[in-house]
Amino acid sequence: MADDLLNQLKKQGTDLRNWTSRAMSGVKSKLWADGSEYEVDGGVRQCERKKPARKAKCTKPVA
Repeated sequence: MADDLLNQLKKQGTDLRNWTSRAMSGVKSKLWADGSEYEVDGGVRQCERKKPARKAKCTKPVA
């Protein structure tokens, strides 16, 4: 019984995540990923995302 309830909760969580992802994709395609409407709907604006840092080159010679 408890296992059934746990499985139902997991499935509902997965369904909600999928629905949210699809809704955000729809907003992004309609309004732009950098628009304030996208942010209002729960997305992170493209200009506010953290830029990836470059990895430093190894300065020590390999012996």
